Amino acid sequence: MTGGQVRGGDTPPRPVTSEVDPIIALVSLVGTSVRSWDPRDATVDAVVERIIRQIWGVGGVYGAWLRNLAAERPDVPRAAPRDRPPEDYEELSWPIGTGLARRQLIVHIAPLLQNDTARTALGAVASTLDTMLRWHATGEARPAIPPEATAEIESLRRTCVQRGVLLENNRAIVLVIQSDCVWSSVSAAFTRVLGYPRHVATTHRLDSFIHPEDLPLAQGGFGESLAGRSPADPIDVRARAADGRWVTLSVTFRDLTGEPGVDAVVAYCQDVTVQRQVERGWQTERARLAKLVQTLHSGVVVEDGSGRIAIANEAVGQLLGLPEADPAALLGVEWSKAIVDLAEVFADPAGFAALAEHLIGIRRPVIGEELALANGRVLELDFAPITDAQTELGALWHFRDITERAAAQRNLEERNKDLAELAELRNVFVATVSHELRTPLTSVVSFAHLLQEDTAETLTSYQRQCLDGIDRNANRLLRLIEDLLLLVRLETHNLPLKFTIADPPELVAAAVTDREPLAAERGIELRFETREGPPLECDELRLHQVLGNLLGNALKYTPAGGSVTVRAAADASGWRFDVADTGIGIPAADVDRVFSSFTRASNAGVHGAPGTGLGLVISQAIVNRHGGSIALQSTEDVGTTVTVHLPYRQTVV
Repeated sequence: MTGGQVRGGDTPPRPVTSEVDPIIALVSLVGTSVRSWDPRDATVDAVVERIIRQIWGVGGVYGAWLRNLAAERPDVPRAAPRDRPPEDYEELSWPIGTGLARRQLIVHIAPLLQNDTARTALGAVASTLDTMLRWHATGEARPAIPPEATAEIESLRRTCVQRGVLLENNRAIVLVIQSDCVWSSVSAAFTRVLGYPRHVATTHRLDSFIHPEDLPLAQGGFGESLAGRSPADPIDVRARAADGRWVTLSVTFRDLTGEPGVDAVVAYCQDVTVQRQVERGWQTERARLAKLVQTLHSGVVVEDGSGRIAIANEAVGQLLGLPEADPAALLGVEWSKAIVDLAEVFADPAGFAALAEHLIGIRRPVIGEELALANGRVLELDFAPITDAQTELGALWHFRDITERAAAQRNLEERNKDLAELAELRNVFVATVSHELRTPLTSVVSFAHLLQEDTAETLTSYQRQCLDGIDRNANRLLRLIEDLLLLVRLETHNLPLKFTIADPPELVAAAVTDREPLAAERGIELRFETREGPPLECDELRLHQVLGNLLGNALKYTPAGGSVTVRAAADASGWRFDVADTGIGIPAADVDRVFSSFTRASNAGVHGAPGTGLGLVISQAIVNRHGGSIALQSTEDVGTTVTVHLPYRQTVV
């Protein structure tokens, strides 16, 4: 595309000095000419010269001058170029004046002004000059301007002003491109957007502003329009602004070569630089998201605000059994319709379709919905609506294959059920056996006591030892049975606790007092240290039992000369009880096992200490029922410390 031609000679074209359409400037000359016509002005030549120079100063006018048609008189003031105007400029001429004042007004106009509106405007100026010269030559009274001529000029002026205002305030750049590629800008947006004055069209080719990569596209759009096939859609063209940056324009070509007064292709150009930058950023982020989604092992479907599938990865194709796992088969499809086809891959097609319809309707997040496939595999579905403030942007459907996890979960549930049944059977067995053993053992103990009392004087020393053995072992078995029954009741929560307000220091003192004879007998120092504090809500009997168990173990596994210390102190959340000894300790490998039923430390039997392995288990169950905790620290051959912590207020567990 070639630009407007550079005019030679010493009279270059005058650019428009303001952002006003040249046609409006021409019409304004009419009004100026009429207002300049003053009958009292004897120097009419000066008025005519001013008007001609005003014409000459309009952008798009090459030159304007008067040629003397009366040989007897020299030329009046004129403004003419030395060289002829460019070939594409049109010459207009009008005979004006009369007698010795006969002249010819000659004006050359650029293609931009080669329309009926501009010609009418210049003709109105010529008519005004003709009237002025005739009046000056004859000396007659000033002739009246016909009312219809005044109305026509005013109507023409208003029309052109309105057109100019629309163009001046239009955000689009409007370019008029002739068939020979001579071009011009007729809107102020050309300067606002690109920073060039509009008369740059007279000195630069249009293609000099266009990015080389976009030039073929722009030339194609212009060529198609010139052939009467204007592209239906706009094209993006990068244009260089005056400050050197590239501005992206959305260009729409329109073929107006058949329109009177235009006879050219008009290009409407909108500045979309920022919009395209935002779109490129959005497209980049979307590409990143799509890449991320494609790398996921779980299936992802994203529907847009219209309910159509915008994103689908390969994993969802594999999970749902699409042909060749091609997710492209889903893109653009309405998700609600795709659900009908996909439902067949589920074990319960109607159930899946109903669930999907429900989720689409409620538009609320749903996590971990388990779905069975017809092939035996199991999927987990997460549904999450995508919103921006109050705007519904779509929804995310996330499918995960949890077949292995579901199978493991089922196996675990079955095992837990079996274990629960076994535990129940064990508890029933223990309770039954314990009950059945307790009655005869009680009888054995009772009869042993009777024999000892009734035959005390007749028994030999050996017989007395035998009776003592019977009594001792029967009582040991009774205690074991009582512990078993208590443990079963604790584990099955069938043992009611009676909570009262107690004073922990008093509980500790009572427990220590009960064990002092045994400590003295074994040569062990037994002491306690307590501090005053808030009262404790607990079952006194069961807490006394816990302290008794812990003291019993400490005294049992502490050799003579050792010590056992009981401490009790309140903290921010409750009471803490510590039972520390300097006994044989527990091997590190056994510490985690001592809270299991019938489990004793591996070094307990070596030292000949009897026991059932239920004391710590029962103590832990009682503490847990109080909402507390129990912990043990031990070092072999150094000693053991057992710590119990109970909250002030109890919540029965």
